Amino acid sequence: RLQMANAHMQLYQHPDAIELYTTLIRTPDGAIASEAIYHLGMLYLQQNQVDEAESIFSQSIGVGESADYYRLSSLAQLAAIYENIGKDSKAVSAYQLLVNSTSEERWVVAAEERIQALTDLKAAK
Repeated sequence: RLQMANAHMQLYQHPDAIELYTTLIRTPDGAIASEAIYHLGMLYLQQNQVDEAESIFSQSIGVGESADYYRLSSLAQLAAIYENIGKDSKAVSAYQLLVNSTSEERWVVAAEERIQALTDLKAAK
């Protein structure tokens, strides 16, 4: 079903993709749910539906393995959304959750850089 949802997305059949991803988010398989969350959130972002994307990406917090690629990607997207809409403290929290979820250097360094930038920005105000 995940491949079918991905195919619908690639063919710009967004309503069908949304329906399948929404179903897959509720699957007990954390890896599939995590990937579905990521793709559905990205689909909403592509359609400039930021509130929907924020809601979907926030579901990644409790889904899948801590260091799952799609979970980490969803957390990074969630943090970026918060940052872009001016919710800096929520962005810092999401970036910190990302740092705490993995030891993979590229994720940690990028998230820590954003935390520092947001902290510096807050201090400058």
